[in-house]
Amino acid sequence: MQPERNSKGQFIKGGGNYWKGKKRPEIQKWLKNVQFQKGHIPFNAGKPYLQIRGKNHHKWKGDEVGYGALHNWVELRLGKARFCANDKNHTSSVYYWANISGEYKRDLNDWDSLCPSCNKMDGISTKGIFDKKRHRIRRVN
Repeated sequence: MQPERNSKGQFIKGGGNYWKGKKRPEIQKWLKNVQFQKGHIPFNAGKPYLQIRGKNHHKWKGDEVGYGALHNWVELRLGKARFCANDKNHTSSVYYWANISGEYKRDLNDWDSLCPSCNKMDGISTKGIFDKKRHRIRRVN
């Protein structure tokens, strides 16, 4: 049996009588023993997989981490920045975690919450410490 085609020679979707007179395979036969069925709850549902987090993860870079990833790491541990550490009277809709020493290491005591104006004025100049290609922090020793 040939599938039906249109005048351009293209197959017609749903055309032809391929399944006519044949029984379709019963999916339930082989799905019965599979654990990935609808409604199945895995044994570790809702539990963090702590064995491969942080330093134990195979892609952990330590202090050689990129700029954005380091800021994400700090925000994950310290939470969102909510005030300006330089002046509590500064109001802004956005606050940033700013690195104090300029070394960009994974030390949570080396970060302060700053408003954008203080971050720009008070922060250490980041000019020349980034690789332009990948935004990776270059270590200057």
